[in-house]
Amino acid sequence: ASWGYCRPVHGVPEQVNLQVAGPTSVTINFVTFNKKSGGAPMAEESERADMQGAVRHRGVTTDYTETGPEERVYYMHFVKVAGLRERATYYYRDVLLPRRITTATYYYRDVLLPRR
Repeated sequence: ASWGYCRPVHGVPEQVNLQVAGPTSVTINFVTFNKKSGGAPMAEESERADMQGAVRHRGVTTDYTETGPEERVYYMHFVKVAGLRERATYYYRDVLLPRRITTATYYYRDVLLPRR
C-alpha cells in the first residue's frame, strides 16, 4: 500500500488532542512521524493567551512501526499537566527539542469533575 499524497512532514507535531487525566489534570497527546526528535516531548501551559509565564512540562514518547513496504514510524508523545484550577481557561502548545518545533497555541477550559 502506498500513502500517495498523504505524506506528513517529518518531526512536526500532528493530531494534537487532550485527555482528562483527573479532576485537576490533563494529558496533551500528539504524534510525529518517521524521525525521532532527539529530546523529550514537552508542552508549555499558561493562563495567558500570549503564553507569558508559561510552565514547561516534560513527557514521554513511545513508538510504533507500521509493517508493510513503507514501514512508517509513528512517535506518540504524552505530556501530563497537573495542578490545574477547576473552571479556569488554559493555553498550551507542544514543543519538540532540540529544534524547538512548536505547534500553534490552543486553549481549553478546565471542567469541574465529580470527586470520588
